Amino acid sequence: MLAMKHLFLLVVLLQCPAASGLFGFLLPANGTLGALFHHLDNMQYRLEERLHQGYLGWAGLSLADMWMYTCYFLLCAVKSLSLLLLTLSLGHWCVNRLLWAYTRHQSS
Repeated sequence: MLAMKHLFLLVVLLQCPAASGLFGFLLPANGTLGALFHHLDNMQYRLEERLHQGYLGWAGLSLADMWMYTCYFLLCAVKSLSLLLLTLSLGHWCVNRLLWAYTRHQSS
């Protein structure tokens, strides 16, 4: 239903005399944006090729392998940080219990 409303509005706009000026402006802008996106896509492809041939290819890796190793590194970093925080909080709790027991023993 919504698509039919959009289609109807498009037909009405195309028949409007002011719309021809707007579409005359939008068509070159659309072409310019299309050329820009095409150029950016080519730049990204060339950059990935250079990375693969230059550094990653020399190391025997691919871009997918680099993403995989990056994910593994982040996963290990998060697990290590969690284990470190658990150890520190457990140590803090033990020291507090020992100090509490010591102060209670000293007061009696």
